[in-house]
Amino acid sequence: MHIDLKENKLVLKKKINRLKKLYDYIIVGSGPAASVVLNNLIKTKKKILILERGSFKEKFSEKIASDNFKIKKDSRIFGIGGTSNSWAQIYSLFSKNEMCNNNNKNIWPLSHKDLTYWCSKVGPKYKFNIARLGVPKIYMKNFTSRTFIEQKKPLRFSKYYKTKKFDIITNCKVQSLDDKKNKSSVFFNFGGSIVSINSKNIIICAGAVESCVIILNSLKTNKIPRLKNKKFIGRYFMDH
Repeated sequence: MHIDLKENKLVLKKKINRLKKLYDYIIVGSGPAASVVLNNLIKTKKKILILERGSFKEKFSEKIASDNFKIKKDSRIFGIGGTSNSWAQIYSLFSKNEMCNNNNKNIWPLSHKDLTYWCSKVGPKYKFNIARLGVPKIYMKNFTSRTFIEQKKPLRFSKYYKTKKFDIITNCKVQSLDDKKNKSSVFFNFGGSIVSINSKNIIICAGAVESCVIILNSLKTNKIPRLKNKKFIGRYFMDH
């Protein structure tokens, strides 16, 4: 089922009430990361819901306000497939110092050695060849250079939408989420009020900035109390 939150309000209310079931997975976003997740989950025949801020009808971009970095406006594309239409399977590898704070202490839940290991494990499946990348030539202060690899036939979200094996809500801007013992919930604005949909699992694939905003909004309203490393959310550029 596809629901567009810009449809007629009365029609939408009936459709949304039909979604008041417990999903196995709710995925926020439909970009490159969501495509990879769907590539695995869609085969499990679980109940899946996609929440996408963009729509099928049009795409739009938003500029990131930053005093320190010049970031292209089209790096934040909202629409079905997100940036998968332009960035899908264009990949690189974090350097060790990017995973550390100013005191050179690793702030990630895994080490750079572990990251490299898992990249090599999934590499054959997603054509991610870290041997071709070599050592990333990147420095925290000036971001001088980085090597990227691009696939000629990238994995895109459109491939999975054609299967119609999941529900999707478009023009849906997620406000926050919560995580409890028996279920997790996603909250979004509909008709001037906040609506929630429940799931056993929530996977955030909304991009660097959007993912941090959703988590920070959740923390401000005393949600997701079991989240680890709260103090690091949104503090370091590119720590998504």
